[in-house]
Amino acid sequence: MYYIKELAIILIFFSFSSLFNVSMTQDGWTLISSDKKTDLDTRLSDESEIKEVKIEGTFSADITSVITALNDVNNYKKWVYKCVVSEKLDELDINQYKYYVQTDLPFPLDDRDLIVYTTQWIGKDNIWHSRSLAYPYFLPENDKLVRIKNSIPTGKLKKSMPIRSNSNILLL
Repeated sequence: MYYIKELAIILIFFSFSSLFNVSMTQDGWTLISSDKKTDLDTRLSDESEIKEVKIEGTFSADITSVITALNDVNNYKKWVYKCVVSEKLDELDINQYKYYVQTDLPFPLDDRDLIVYTTQWIGKDNIWHSRSLAYPYFLPENDKLVRIKNSIPTGKLKKSMPIRSNSNILLL
């Protein structure tokens, strides 16, 4: 559970990080925030007015625990920022499932909801991959919420050399 809290603190930190020390990186990414363990970059999207976000870093944690936390959709509301509803909807197998999340945004913004179809695999490179797509028409829309219809979150985790009983995780 400690690793979930550490991950949540990092994500919340990046949600509130200020836009200073900005520098351009390759492929149009702009470094927004950096510390000894993580970098936060954004770039303009070709498909949306909303910027893409990339977090890269190294974390000292057991990779299995991190993957378990990322797949524990029903507990997202405990550690994902402003998530008020999280529910796994449909599981094709352990590596493919659909889930629903609802986010409480501050006034004057309307709250959002999102249905996601996630696929995960371990590649030949021995890196754990996750690719998700918005799946907006799986459930009827709620008139009080704005349905997010375009979202393509991806993630990669790589186990590095063991340190004590844990391993570093490279968030790519």
